[in-house]
Amino acid sequence: MERLLFEGSPDVGIGEVQLTGTQPGSSSNRRVLALINGIGADNNDWGDFPDALAAEGIGCALVDLSTITTHGYPSMHNYADDFIHTLDSLDSLKGISVDLLGVSWGGGLAQEIALRHPNRIGNLVLAATMPGWTSVPPSITAMRVLATSDRSSDSYFSRAGDVYGGDIRHHPELIGNISLNREVDREAYKRQQHAITRWWGHTLHRVAGIKNRTLVMGGADDPIAHVINSKLLFDVIPNSSLHIVGKDEGGGHLFLHTRPIESARVIKEFLDGENDAPRLLNPRSIAALMRFTSRSMNLTSLYT
Repeated sequence: MERLLFEGSPDVGIGEVQLTGTQPGSSSNRRVLALINGIGADNNDWGDFPDALAAEGIGCALVDLSTITTHGYPSMHNYADDFIHTLDSLDSLKGISVDLLGVSWGGGLAQEIALRHPNRIGNLVLAATMPGWTSVPPSITAMRVLATSDRSSDSYFSRAGDVYGGDIRHHPELIGNISLNREVDREAYKRQQHAITRWWGHTLHRVAGIKNRTLVMGGADDPIAHVINSKLLFDVIPNSSLHIVGKDEGGGHLFLHTRPIESARVIKEFLDGENDAPRLLNPRSIAALMRFTSRSMNLTSLYT
């Protein structure tokens, strides 16, 4: 599939935006799905997922945040504002409805974008992510690996199944087919780490303010973004729906890579269902909102 390259906004510092699949400027398709990847990942790390979306007739804008230099200290606020600034600077996206998908770290940024710029984006897809401070944290093994930008050592490969879970746990050889197995830009990685560290002030109260129609996708066996976090996002975001990947054989943190066709079909169904009636807040979300300030809150017991 041909990927058309468009220069980003030089004063912001986003390196590039790639438009893939069905051209969003055509009369038959006046919307595009912007994709935001996880920490340290760039536009080459999406694997077969953009092709799977293209097969469903979904055009994509791959925004490379790995080379961004935000205004001031790295923060999710600055990343969100600069992301929108970049979209607005592209003639190819003017007048086009832009939906947004964020995975992992990118899912956190997608939440921030939806809160700060709700009228600039349409539908929202949050994949394998969490709601900030009020989250079930990653496993110890996952946190140790994510603390470093190294993705090419033997140690990384030997622990990949425990880090990503799901299909990688059951078929560890799959990690060799994913371009994430490389040394990433250390400076870009540090900037994104700083931003997510400051973002942990993000809480359920803020998440409940997301007004965009939202699809939450979680892996049933995800050591990084525990599936409880997906259920929590679903309960708190009023106009949202939930899809858990791999209930039989757990879909892990990288389900967009290991199950691109299944994931693309779920997203296509969601995007086509724009007339769905808004869902009222789940009573459990109200309980969570009331309890989240307590240091003794146990989200695991709340959702099991």
